[in-house]
Amino acid sequence: MKTHHIIATLWLVLCSIFGVSILWGFRPSAPKYESTLQFYMAILFGVAYLFGVVASIFLFRGARWARIFIGIVALLSMLSCVMQYISYRSLPAWGIALGVFSLISVVLLFWPKHEPVA
Repeated sequence: MKTHHIIATLWLVLCSIFGVSILWGFRPSAPKYESTLQFYMAILFGVAYLFGVVASIFLFRGARWARIFIGIVALLSMLSCVMQYISYRSLPAWGIALGVFSLISVVLLFWPKHEPVA
């Protein structure tokens, strides 16, 4: 499906940028982090985005499991945007764009596709 190719390409770019930028903060020269909830959430999102890179490549090739995994990454991204808005009462423009794109991706990836019967 051509829509899945477009979504796979866009999520490949987003997951690459976000995954590397989140995990870049854990390099040895960066300031040390304490074991807090924010620390573990950053690790969770960094690893999820890096697995999202691999899944988006397989989604481009048509794998069904990749569609589900990218949908889960999109749900996590959308929930993080909502939680950031709830806690800070504001959201930057890139956060709004990510939230809308995640919502559209979730709908398109989990929408049941039916093949013509005849």
